Amino acid sequence: ECLKLLGQSQTTMADPAAIHTFELALGLWREKGNRAGEASILMRLAESHIKLKKLDIALNEVEQSLQLRGVVGDWRGQAECLYQLGTIHRLLNDPAAAREALEQCIEIRTEGNDMYGLADSTSALGQLMATLGR
Repeated sequence: ECLKLLGQSQTTMADPAAIHTFELALGLWREKGNRAGEASILMRLAESHIKLKKLDIALNEVEQSLQLRGVVGDWRGQAECLYQLGTIHRLLNDPAAAREALEQCIEIRTEGNDMYGLADSTSALGQLMATLGR
């Protein structure tokens, strides 16, 4: 948990050392067999890679996290992953994939009655559609 917090502060500063910190934490969660911890750290790694413009790596990490969140039954985490996938696909100039991810995110947040998350996701989808002129 301490490594996660250190990595988050490094990510905020766009410090490439965040990658190393999160990779250490990821190894520890994997060693313990903690899928939820692994999924959480993969998302933090992805955030660091997004800031460093390494979008293909971030995409892979978010997809891994999404799979793990499904295994452990974490619907909020799945929604977070789908939202982040929408962001990454938008940055990769793939609006169709971004839209699909955001629509899945909205569906999950609607089912979970997550009003704050739903508002945020709906806003992101609206912004995406506006950039497409729709």
